[in-house]
Amino acid sequence: MTDINSMTDAEKEVDKNRAFAYPSYTDQLDMLWHAIDGDADLKVKFADFYNAIKTVKDNNPKVS
Repeated sequence: MTDINSMTDAEKEVDKNRAFAYPSYTDQLDMLWHAIDGDADLKVKFADFYNAIKTVKDNNPKVS
């Protein structure tokens, strides 16, 4: 991470633009969970993360 005091105005502008362009953290985590959910090897590699999120999803299903 670059020290903000050493950044040029152009670099600060890029950082600001990126910050607003990224999906929310919750959306990013949901995308990650679904990617893991679709891959058996990733379910094993990231079992703690996957199972923790799956438990919450199972205990709080979306209402259709």
